[in-house]
Amino acid sequence: MPYYIFAILFAIYFAKKVRNASLFTIPEKLEIVYGRKVSLIASVIIFLLVSPAPYLLMIGSLLALLFDVQLFYGLLIGLTLSAIYLFKGGFRANLWVDVLQFFVMFIGFIIIVVVAINNFGTTDYLIEKLPPLHLKPTGGFSPLFIIVWFLIALWTFADPGFHQRCYAAKSGSVAVKGIVISVVIWIFFDFLTTSTGLFSRAVLGEIDNPVLAYPLLAEEILTPGLKGLFYAALFATIFSTLNSFIFLSATTFSKDIAVKYFSKNINAVKYTQIGLVVSGGVAILLAILIPSVIEIWYTIGSLLIPSLIFLIIGSYYEKFSVSKKFAITEIITAFTVSSIWMFLRDSSIISGWVMKSNQ
Repeated sequence: MPYYIFAILFAIYFAKKVRNASLFTIPEKLEIVYGRKVSLIASVIIFLLVSPAPYLLMIGSLLALLFDVQLFYGLLIGLTLSAIYLFKGGFRANLWVDVLQFFVMFIGFIIIVVVAINNFGTTDYLIEKLPPLHLKPTGGFSPLFIIVWFLIALWTFADPGFHQRCYAAKSGSVAVKGIVISVVIWIFFDFLTTSTGLFSRAVLGEIDNPVLAYPLLAEEILTPGLKGLFYAALFATIFSTLNSFIFLSATTFSKDIAVKYFSKNINAVKYTQIGLVVSGGVAILLAILIPSVIEIWYTIGSLLIPSLIFLIIGSYYEKFSVSKKFAITEIITAFTVSSIWMFLRDSSIISGWVMKSNQ
C-alpha cells in the first residue's frame, strides 16, 4: 500500500516534470542542478540502489530448490538467463520480454487462485484455517514497523525505473496515465499473490521453508499442465523485475560513471555491456553476503534512500533545492548517519529500545 501511494504521488508531482527534462538518468539531472561531484556520488549510490540482488536471490533460490544445486550456481544461472538477451537488445529487449512475462505472470496466478477457490471455497475456508493475525490489516506488526515501510516506499521518488520510463514516454500525460494504470494492475496482481499465499498457509499449514509455499501449493492442487504454467508464472514474476534492475544498474554504470570518468575510446553500448557484468557480479556478492530478500531491501533502502530523496525532490522543485556545497554535505552526511545507525541497531541499548517500541 505505501508503494501505491507514493507511485500515485510520483505520477501527480513528478511524471510530467521528469518527461519534460528529456534526460536519460537521475544523475544527469542532479549534475545540472547540483554539479558534477554530487552527480558522481549519486551515480555510485544509484548503481547500488538498483542492484538486482534481491530478485537474483529469489530466482537463484528457486533454481537451487528445483534442480538441487548450490545457491551460487542458481544465482549464476539466473543471472545468465536474465542478462543474455540484454547484451544485444538493450532497453527494447527489456521492454518486449516484460510484455511476454506480464501475460505469463497473470495467467499462472489467476489459474492457481481459481483452482484453489474451486477446491476449497473462499472466505469461510480461510477464516477457519488461517491464524487470526493472517487476516488482520496490520498482520500483528507494530505501528513503528509499518511506518518504516512507508519511509522505504519513498524509494519510488528515487527509483531510476520510474524516471527511465517517464523519459521514454511519448509525453508527460502518457507517463502519468502509464503509472496510474500500473498501480491498478499492481493492486490486482498483489491480490492474486497474497491470495495464493493465504491458500498455501491454509492448505499446507506451517511449513519448514516458507520459500516453498507457492511451489508446494501447486504440487498439491494443480494438474501437471497447469503446474507448468504456474511455474512459468513464478519465474516470469521474478525475471520481469530482475532484468529491469540489471539493465538500470548497467545503464547507470555506463552513462553516469564509465562514459564520463573512464576511457573515451569505448562507446556507451560497450560500457553498458560491461555494466551488465559488473552489476551481476555485485548482485551475486550481495546475495551471498545477505541471504535474505527482505534484509537486502531493508539494508539498501535504509542506507541509500536518505542520501538521494531530498536532492531529487529539490532538483525538480526549486524551493526545496539547496546549494551545491550543501548538497555534497547532505548526501555524505545522510549516508554516514544511516550507516552508523545500522551499525548501532544491534547493540544492547539500541536493540532493547527498538524491541520495547515494537511491543
